[in-house]
Amino acid sequence: MTGVALAMAALVRRHPVALIAGAMCVAIALAFGIPRLTFETGQDTLLDPSSKLSRDNTRYQQQFGGDPMLVLFETPPGGASIEQLFAPGNREELARLERDLNATGNFQSVISPLAVLQFAQTQIQQRMIIEESLRPIHRRMA
Repeated sequence: MTGVALAMAALVRRHPVALIAGAMCVAIALAFGIPRLTFETGQDTLLDPSSKLSRDNTRYQQQFGGDPMLVLFETPPGGASIEQLFAPGNREELARLERDLNATGNFQSVISPLAVLQFAQTQIQQRMIIEESLRPIHRRMA
């Protein structure tokens, strides 16, 4: 490890101008890619692309359009916080509301904020399990 550091230090000492010019060339080349960066913030980023749910969602959007789904919860200034929405009593009420709406038979599907939260939690937990299982492989490769 020390030998590598000494060799790199010697290289920098012998060719500083060439290294700076090379770094500038790399920076300029990479700068052309910056405008091509895109950020996806839609609900598609929450789904595993190979999951049945993702494929069904894609098919649905192709047939009926892919309008974004937005949910807005507001609380009065100085009043209750948004975190209270998922307090145990409110969670029970949201679950009851979802059951009642499904029981009417008037809706093909009902997805409450609680269901969305539980789905997101499951996705995060699955992702963490996958990353944890891959960690030993990454260590061996490093």
